[in-house]
Amino acid sequence: MENQLSEAEAASIRQQIKCCAVMAERNLTDALEAELAGFTYAAQVRRDLATLSSLFALDLAERNREVLGA
Repeated sequence: MENQLSEAEAASIRQQIKCCAVMAERNLTDALEAELAGFTYAAQVRRDLATLSSLFALDLAERNREVLGA
């Protein structure tokens, strides 16, 4: 009978397992949110670069018109 857990020990182990499961779920959720935030950030950077490229192209076209006297 020495190898058996008391009810209090078993309850403590169950509580520890529940806490570990909650922490693992939180860590997974945090990791997924961080990954999604990274994708969102990357998409925003791509949009910003596209906007800057468009503005640069418009500026270059305007300068060419000025140089050519058009």
